[in-house]
Amino acid sequence: MADKQKHQKIKSVKQEQTSGDNSTNVQVSGDVTGNVSVEHIGRDKIVNEGMAKSDVRMVVEEVVKELPGLVSIDSRLKNVAEEQEKTLEQLKDEIEQWIRQVKTPYEKGLAALYQKEYPEAENFLNESIEASKYELAAKYFYLGNAQYWAKKYAVAVESYKTAISINPSLSKAYSNLGVAYAEKGNCDLAIDSLKKAIDINPDYAEAYSNLGVAYYRQGDCDLAIELYKKAIDINPDYAEAHSNLGFVYSRQDNYDLAIESLKKAISINPDYAEAHNNLACVFSLRKKIELSIQHLRAAVNLNRKFIEIAGTDPDFDNIRDNPEFQNLINNAAKQ
Repeated sequence: MADKQKHQKIKSVKQEQTSGDNSTNVQVSGDVTGNVSVEHIGRDKIVNEGMAKSDVRMVVEEVVKELPGLVSIDSRLKNVAEEQEKTLEQLKDEIEQWIRQVKTPYEKGLAALYQKEYPEAENFLNESIEASKYELAAKYFYLGNAQYWAKKYAVAVESYKTAISINPSLSKAYSNLGVAYAEKGNCDLAIDSLKKAIDINPDYAEAYSNLGVAYYRQGDCDLAIELYKKAIDINPDYAEAHSNLGFVYSRQDNYDLAIESLKKAISINPDYAEAHNNLACVFSLRKKIELSIQHLRAAVNLNRKFIEIAGTDPDFDNIRDNPEFQNLINNAAKQ
């Protein structure tokens, strides 16, 4: 097991409300807590036999774009009706039907403006602007995730920072920013960002685990263990935290606890290649050759990168001359 702790990776953002952030219905998560509710405005249904809802909205946008008193709404409606070869009454009826069906704050604002209900229009349009901010923050968050997975950590940092500047309550952006800083080797900034994520969402298991990774990389194994345990307290089925905990125990030569934690990680996720590899390392250090090879084989079958890792990892020195180990590495390399 290479002497570098695995951190919890950024997950796909879930399209659901997550507890912890103070944003309005945001739907963004890598894991983004709090989340923004993204408005989808488009041609979903037809208003009776006339125009699509979005077409009616465009008409309303057209007739309310001038300041009141300069050109009357009826005059503007009349022009539109003539262009569409329908009567003024038909057009007004379609607009009234649209108004009864509007749902988004932006459309409600337009409807109130059309009806000369200006305080209501102001409130709805302000709400729409806030929702748009959260949508923009979500886009920068997703962009950061894409850049992170492309290993463009510096630009990922900037995308997460932009998301945070737009929506400061986006805890998952802080967490992923911390992960990106850690990948750049800046553990101090990583720790600051991860602590902010936890301040926003004290029940954010992934942030505690990631913070444990950062402290481990700074050499503080005891604090890393404490943070992994906190993550597990929040989410007992968090396989990565169990695996991280097992790794640090192994670095402290506490092999029994390491085996217990790594086995727990595998019981939660049998296809967790890193946990199998780490357990193979621990069994090798304990000179339990058959168990070491068993879990190394599982790791290699799940992810072929462990062939190369096993070839140089000093944790396997105890079994390196074993014919079964050599056959496993050689045969896997040929496939």
